[in-house]
Amino acid sequence: MLMRLFFASLQKIAGGRHSNVIVGELRSDCAKYQEGLVKAAQSNEELHRAMEVHIANLRVLSQPLTELQKALPSAADIPRCMIYFLTSKISIVMLPFCLHIPVMSRILSKLIRRSLFAASDNTRKNIASDLSLKRHN
Repeated sequence: MLMRLFFASLQKIAGGRHSNVIVGELRSDCAKYQEGLVKAAQSNEELHRAMEVHIANLRVLSQPLTELQKALPSAADIPRCMIYFLTSKISIVMLPFCLHIPVMSRILSKLIRRSLFAASDNTRKNIASDLSLKRHN
C-alpha cells in the first residue's frame, strides 16, 4: 500500500510517466553518480599518496645541512648515464638564458654610452680613465 502511494506520488511529480521508466532513470543517474564517486575516491587516494611523499621530502630538507649531505648519494653512487642525463637537462634549461646574454650586453653597452653622453666632460673623463685602467689590470 505504501509503495503504491509512493509510486503514485512519483508519477504525479514526474508528469504521468510510468514508474518503471522513472526507476530506470533513477538507476542510471545513481550509477553515473556512483562512478563519479569512485573516480573522486581514486583521485583523493592519489593526492594523499603524493602529499605523503611531499611531506617526507620536506622533512628531509628541513634537517641540518650536515645531515642532508649524508642523505644525498655521493658522485660514485650515481650511474654515469644519470649524470649525463641530468647535465643535458640542465643545459637545456639554461640555453634560453645563455641566448639572452649577448642581447643584454648590447643593451647595457647602449645604456652606458647614453649615460656617458649625458654626463659632464669631467665625469666622462673619469669613467673613461677608470675603464682603461681596468682593462690594463
